Amino acid sequence: MKTENGVLLMATYTSPAVAASSVDLATFKAWGRVLSDALASFGDYWEQTSDTGQVDWNTLASTPTAPNTVYQVWRMTDSLASSSPVYVRFDWRPYSGSTTGVYMSVAIGTGSNGSGTLTGNVATTQICLSYNANAAGSVPWLISAGDGWLVFYAFSTHGTASVPGYAIIERSRSSAGALTEDYTTLVSGFSSGIRKAQTIFKPGGSVTVSAQLSELPVVQLDLDTGALGDSCFVSPLFPIVGKIDNPMVTVISCKANDVLEGITFGVTLYGTSRTYKPTKAGYASQYFGQGTNNCFCLLWE
Repeated sequence: MKTENGVLLMATYTSPAVAASSVDLATFKAWGRVLSDALASFGDYWEQTSDTGQVDWNTLASTPTAPNTVYQVWRMTDSLASSSPVYVRFDWRPYSGSTTGVYMSVAIGTGSNGSGTLTGNVATTQICLSYNANAAGSVPWLISAGDGWLVFYAFSTHGTASVPGYAIIERSRSSAGALTEDYTTLVSGFSSGIRKAQTIFKPGGSVTVSAQLSELPVVQLDLDTGALGDSCFVSPLFPIVGKIDNPMVTVISCKANDVLEGITFGVTLYGTSRTYKPTKAGYASQYFGQGTNNCFCLLWE
């Protein structure tokens, strides 16, 4: 966790190792609750809403049978939340039946009706995990969060390439890198090159939701390495909101050959030195840029 003058600036969470499987209730609950447990520990930034019908992982008595899901709704609690509210709905289920595979989706909106339906300006629901079998092996998730943002990479070092997936939620930023209330962007990806990005705008404006992108808004470099001399290529994500806007900070893309798994490195964005943690396992990371030799790197301080 990173603090400044006693104030928590951001938090990180490495989950216990969990299996990408819904073979039984206990196994489903183990991977399903990872994000909820992390968000609860990030109480400075996110809080669960009082929407009815939400899953309680402690008391869940049976695994949902696909296509039925269990869900939770969380909202940002930063200083911009009153003028630009952001609600997030997460859904979990087995890929199929009640004992096979993993499936998770995420959606963002500017409100909730109190019973699990997002309201106001609402983005299209995006899939962030989808694997059609019970995968062997248990590995952790990587999750970090701060005021106005959240990012996770699920099953971060799994040996089955189609298992890992991710979601990124981040508010807009000024040219100096400060968070602003204008809009919030959701980016997700899983499996071999299935990636989505969409932006919702604050309530009350003439524009509500952007078109959904099917490509990552990054500077794309189709080379085996981005290293040259003592420099190395990285790219942040750029929200596409009728223009290429100021870059996001929570995640960057780089070439997989230029980093070591899990070994943090520094990058300067908006004049501030920041630390990122690379995770190279899975198609979700390999396709995080142009070609298949990329790496997903999340803010980790």
